[in-house]
Amino acid sequence: MAGGGRRPDQAFLSKAKKSEGPSEQRAPAQPDPQRSEGGSP
Repeated sequence: MAGGGRRPDQAFLSKAKKSEGPSEQRAPAQPDPQRSEGGSP
């Protein structure tokens, strides 16, 4: 729940929400690497 590395995630989640929807809630392996880069190392 960090607000620092949430910018890239939000942009990706926004796209996934339009494409998949429930997938973004499950947090697939796609946003995982991005979260590690800006969220928690």
